[in-house]
Amino acid sequence: MELERAKTYERLEHPPGEAQADFTTIEVCRNHQLISYKLLVLSFPYSNAAFVYPVPAENQECFLEAMKQVFEQMGGVPQRIWFDNLSAAVVHIEKPGERQLTDMFRRFCAHYRFEAVFCNPYSGHEKGHVEAKCGYSKRNWAVPVPVFESHEQLVAHFADQAEQDRRRPHYAKQQTIEELWRGDEKRHLLQLPAEPFEAYRLQAAVVNKYGEIRVDETTIPLVGQVAPGTEVIVQLFWDRLVLLNPRHESLLTVPRPYTGRTA
Repeated sequence: MELERAKTYERLEHPPGEAQADFTTIEVCRNHQLISYKLLVLSFPYSNAAFVYPVPAENQECFLEAMKQVFEQMGGVPQRIWFDNLSAAVVHIEKPGERQLTDMFRRFCAHYRFEAVFCNPYSGHEKGHVEAKCGYSKRNWAVPVPVFESHEQLVAHFADQAEQDRRRPHYAKQQTIEELWRGDEKRHLLQLPAEPFEAYRLQAAVVNKYGEIRVDETTIPLVGQVAPGTEVIVQLFWDRLVLLNPRHESLLTVPRPYTGRTA
């Protein structure tokens, strides 16, 4: 009876140039305050290499900016990337194997020419390598809590941690992670496009009677620039809001609240 109940498993094959992506939540310290940050982890099961990029939120703009920056760190683009069904990429799960993707994510995939593959719902084990790497990076690279004054400083900290980690031996193969990465994995990457992708959303807002608009949970004064009742266009980048008048001329640029910047 025990033999009948026994499960059979198959070893997974991980070809070079195939990656898995996921976010993990970390704690960081900025201006003497403990805040939550998101760390995008892109891992390669074949070589066990990982590249990471921190962002202050998990929205679509931050997700695509982090992906773009990780590609720049690697000097190329994975041919195939596994994701879970995160809202920044997937609008709706239609049936097994099919997803309705967000327009910006579809354009991002076309721009960098990689194939996006999605796990089944509630099946994070299907991308178990990056799940494990998220826990590893959280325990080893975010302890003690990183203290930083600028976003660039935090980026440099995690890039350095990931680079140092690639110098250790692979857990099963008789080479370092860096040797496997440079010798076998990196040559399978796609070439970076000539121009990087610019990720932003467009949103309309109407100026109220006080000469203000409210975007991203922030009140932005536009007194003297446009009349009350005027509809303005807002470009939402990952780190800033750009306000445009009806003629698409720039009125004002302000940092997004979660960046901690005031100008």
